[in-house]
Amino acid sequence: MEAIYQISDQPINQPTNKPTNQPTDQTPRHKASRDQRIAAHKRPTPRKTCGRARKLSEEQLDEIIDFISSSKETRRLPYNQVIQELQLSISVETLRRALAKRGYHRCNALRKHPLSDRTRALRLNWALEHVNWTYEQWKMILWTDETWATSIYHRRIYVTPRSGEEFDDTCVRARVSCAPGWMFWGSFIGDEKGPCLFWEKE
Repeated sequence: MEAIYQISDQPINQPTNKPTNQPTDQTPRHKASRDQRIAAHKRPTPRKTCGRARKLSEEQLDEIIDFISSSKETRRLPYNQVIQELQLSISVETLRRALAKRGYHRCNALRKHPLSDRTRALRLNWALEHVNWTYEQWKMILWTDETWATSIYHRRIYVTPRSGEEFDDTCVRARVSCAPGWMFWGSFIGDEKGPCLFWEKE
């Protein structure tokens, strides 16, 4: 049999390996994630502030500190009475933490005032003069001390100072020199104890 071929006038397209930019059904397309699609159609949600909201503003805390520092009586008020006096709707622990951030704490009221510059200089000079003393020299010194017991204060008095205000006039307990009381006096020298004396102040 004789084979019959049909010849066309159109050129035959030869296959090439050049890439094409037109997408086809076989070309994989990029798919956005679910979160990206949601973010593209929604407004960003504003972030919430971390921690709890403050129950006391800075202005309120300034007013509380001014009240506490106004007199000797207000310095001695416990926190629950401060809340009652100022009609605050907070707890004692909230007030304690707020004042602690400003440096205020409850402490025992001091009785003595700080040393003067002259007294400090005298004590420092005495310490420098005796810094190289031997044990045998110290054994020749008689050491004495005394303490007063009065019937005025039977409990501690607490105040609310900031660091450095311990000797403020509103924080210091007044000393009564003429109050009735009793004195205890004792001494020792070397490794021996001396006599102990006791008498009542008239």
